[in-house]
Amino acid sequence: MTLITKNMSSRLARSAFDLFALHGINNVNMDMIAAHSNCTKGSLYWHYDTKKAVILAACELYYRNWEEQMDHELASVKDPEKRLKKAVRYSIRHCMVDSKNRVFTLGIMGLALYDEDIKKSWAGFYDHVREYFIMLVQKAKDAGKTNAVDARRVVDLMLVAFEGIKLRTIIEPDFDVSAEEKAVYEGLMEVLGCPN
Repeated sequence: MTLITKNMSSRLARSAFDLFALHGINNVNMDMIAAHSNCTKGSLYWHYDTKKAVILAACELYYRNWEEQMDHELASVKDPEKRLKKAVRYSIRHCMVDSKNRVFTLGIMGLALYDEDIKKSWAGFYDHVREYFIMLVQKAKDAGKTNAVDARRVVDLMLVAFEGIKLRTIIEPDFDVSAEEKAVYEGLMEVLGCPN
């Protein structure tokens, strides 16, 4: 794949992500993606032959962005407890407070109920995030910075809480994650065995 082709593919995936996050995945069609990315419909179909292929590309973009930004956030932090805390804060901002990411991931979870490829894609990312946080909790535990007995168990509880909080933003329209960010953070840190 040439650099020009790769750049166009990335631009199309970014446009798709932006539109999916703004309008919902089901409300976006290929014509909208082509127009938003300033390319022809033929060019879009040359890169992605189906809407599902575009959805999966938008997922990959989301996953890569989460990982790159997480690495950036933690690059200069050596203390295991501070790394864990910073990772939780970043994930709250990225996954819950950032409405584009929240809307997109909720849409993907809905599609994953009916599409095995999307489910497999999301499950792979979810497992990666789980293992990443298990490692962070285990290192904090080894350093005596958390009282978590079972790193996997507390991370699973944290991830369930993350998704539950995202759902609250749908069923409780007055629930403002950004206003609740501090309380969410403190609650998650308590689940992870690192209360302030």
